[in-house]
Amino acid sequence: MDDSINSIAYAGLVFITYLFLMVTIFFVLSGPVDTIMTAFSDGAVGTSYATQMNSYHAGFVLAIKIAFALGIAAPITWFIMWIFSREPAVYQYKRRF
Repeated sequence: MDDSINSIAYAGLVFITYLFLMVTIFFVLSGPVDTIMTAFSDGAVGTSYATQMNSYHAGFVLAIKIAFALGIAAPITWFIMWIFSREPAVYQYKRRF
């Protein structure tokens, strides 16, 4: 974990900014990526390759959507792990003088 972020407000701001950017990138790129993948699927290939192209096309589209989902889930995981890693150690205590 990166220990340079000491404030939960700053970490929340970084989290919200990154999440906003990833969602924006998803909505901007999802249309062109779907168009490119459809063009690959509808491309002029021989009849022997058309069956393979159709069977692998769904897997490629799913892999791209999973990559986008992991890009959005990464900061959520980091933020939750950062919050729960702030617990004090057992050996840290204050003296009562």
